[in-house]
Amino acid sequence: MLLSIKSRFSNSFYRMMSSDSGYFSSNFVIIKKNLSDKFKQFCSLNPASGVAFQQVSLNDLQSATRKKNSGYFAYTNGDVTNLNSLDDYELQNHDVFYFHRTSSLDELTISLGISLRNAIERSQTPYYITNVPCSNVDPFDSKLIASMRLLPLENLSFLINQYSKYSKGAIPIHIGNPGIIGINSLENPEFGDKVSKVRKYEIPVFWNDSITALEALKHASVVDKSFNSFSAIGLFDYKIEDGGHDIRIFQLNEDPYFASILSQKSQNVLNNLELLASQDPGNRGVGHLVERGELCKSALALSHSNRICIITGLPCFKEYPHYELDGPPGAFTLGSMLILLRKSVTIVVDEKCCDLLRKLISTLESKNLIAKGMNVKCMQDVGDDEFDCVVAIERTGMAKDGLHHRMSGKLIEDIGDVKLCDDFYQKSTANPNIFTIGIGDGGNELGTGHAIERVEKYIPNGKTIACVVQSNFSVFAGVSNWAGYALAQCVYALNKDPVHSHYVNKGKLFDFSGIKQISADTEREVLEICKEYGLRDPKQMPENVLSVDGVGFEDFQEKLINDMKIILKVLIISHIFLVLAIRLSELIFCFLKYNDGNRIPVIKLL
Repeated sequence: MLLSIKSRFSNSFYRMMSSDSGYFSSNFVIIKKNLSDKFKQFCSLNPASGVAFQQVSLNDLQSATRKKNSGYFAYTNGDVTNLNSLDDYELQNHDVFYFHRTSSLDELTISLGISLRNAIERSQTPYYITNVPCSNVDPFDSKLIASMRLLPLENLSFLINQYSKYSKGAIPIHIGNPGIIGINSLENPEFGDKVSKVRKYEIPVFWNDSITALEALKHASVVDKSFNSFSAIGLFDYKIEDGGHDIRIFQLNEDPYFASILSQKSQNVLNNLELLASQDPGNRGVGHLVERGELCKSALALSHSNRICIITGLPCFKEYPHYELDGPPGAFTLGSMLILLRKSVTIVVDEKCCDLLRKLISTLESKNLIAKGMNVKCMQDVGDDEFDCVVAIERTGMAKDGLHHRMSGKLIEDIGDVKLCDDFYQKSTANPNIFTIGIGDGGNELGTGHAIERVEKYIPNGKTIACVVQSNFSVFAGVSNWAGYALAQCVYALNKDPVHSHYVNKGKLFDFSGIKQISADTEREVLEICKEYGLRDPKQMPENVLSVDGVGFEDFQEKLINDMKIILKVLIISHIFLVLAIRLSELIFCFLKYNDGNRIPVIKLL
């Protein structure tokens, strides 16, 4: 814990962290060479631990420091000791790391002509220990420690974009509800000044901070009794680099407030995926139901969720297995991508079809068509608080008359657990800790109730079939499976986006090995196997035609999936070039940077 550090860090320590005009404050760490590689690895795996860090020599550090620090902190046997100097220590076998600090964001805010509350009240920036674990590299380990600022809601987007220009690491890691990252009360930070009550127009925003790296040093001194290291704070001459990202903020929950972020480039790609998925070759009027941006919000909600339930299966046939070919394949594709992104996924179906779906999923897994580990449950076995996100894809929902209808207006007989499913979904939507996403292609599907007026106006039999059960977000597509494909591509793209990946992973690097985009060949085979298990197209197409809702796979769906892949490929290439451009600018700046007329050699840029 940082409690012992807190007792050492007085207000004079925080005043030391404030920067003079034109310079930015930084922590620097002096550590033995035999452990510097491991410390470097810890910082590389947890970029949030240092915001941005650089390895230099002792001479470089002295020449780069603009203001002499007032002391050092020694880490030995789990204790933090204040030292006036390091003259008594032999440091030739040590390396130096220095870190940008988020305390300089306050000076940037003032320069923009905006006064934050902590500046008005002359209080020190608060810091909190979160519940976010770092990726440990023995002997270095810590929980993520974040600084917090209360930003005016009206300036939220402007300030976050301005902050991101200070450093790549100045992208926030959390916006809104502090309980999500394990902070039960803002009034009592681990260190820094106490925070008075948050006002209605203020949003708590959290940034990673290099104090995380200092806590890792303390942990190392506990587990390794021979360990010792030193840290201090100085002011360095940093150029403000444009991070190259135009950040967009999306509110996902109102009370308590919670928002997510992504780059403008990624938002454009997600919007294009939405346009592709909402094509209407069957001329059903789906275009009237689509609310632009809902696919993006749904993907963000999925990205922030860990325990996801996908309800599917529209029991429109009296004969077993009752389900049509639209819904389950899209659920399998989406669920597979979520599993690859390290999330838990459970497919929920009617009790009568549960065994069939288990066998079907087992077959798909054995052929490596979907990721292994997808759970299957019947509705009766699902708990109210078991999941943090509930998705309904092509699942019948209750209409105004309390009954369930097919698109034709015909009643769906009670061959499934439709009433039980409605109740569970409504409870989930009412729970502020659970996201719900409704997916459909006609308006009679569970979770699409917010579009009831448009369904009644534009969809044949709309007044009879329109679902009244609402959700947090809803996605309409030409065929519901396509929304599943699009969402799978969206969450893939979001985790490739440097802005969103930094935000959702709290600054930690994510291993993308083994994660691939969806492919037309795979989706064709999934549909064929589903058809072998008895799922069918209610449009009664010829037996030799692979179709969903009357739309042939070869005629339309294959090109649709390939177009989705092309859109993502362009985005990923642009992200790669952007990262390379930023790294190149950093290298050029470091080799051209001067201090008092003397060039500062950079030993190694990390």
